[in-house]
Amino acid sequence: LAGMIQATEYTDLQRLEIYLDCHYMEKLSLASISSALGISRTKLCTLAKRLSGGKTLSQMIAERRVSAAKPLLIQTDQPIALVAESVGIADYNYFTKIFRSATGLTPSRFHKLHRRDMKN
Repeated sequence: LAGMIQATEYTDLQRLEIYLDCHYMEKLSLASISSALGISRTKLCTLAKRLSGGKTLSQMIAERRVSAAKPLLIQTDQPIALVAESVGIADYNYFTKIFRSATGLTPSRFHKLHRRDMKN
């Protein structure tokens, strides 16, 4: 009953945002997210575009993953492949590609630049 009450307290847009914040590190698909939220795939895509200012759901998820990876790259000495896995991307090369697309830097370059800044 508490879950039903909580579910009605949030709009679908808010529920999508909360869901992505809690599950970005998992393997996600349109089907799994729409099923978890109890909404159609079409509505899910519409909500994602509204929430993100026109981006696709895949782009939103990638941005959340890159945002989560940045502090790990700065604050830890974990290998980049491990950072990638911890934010939900098992493929190192794909992680490097989306990270570079989002930041203009490779993860290793980002790590080196920001670690140097922390030491100064």
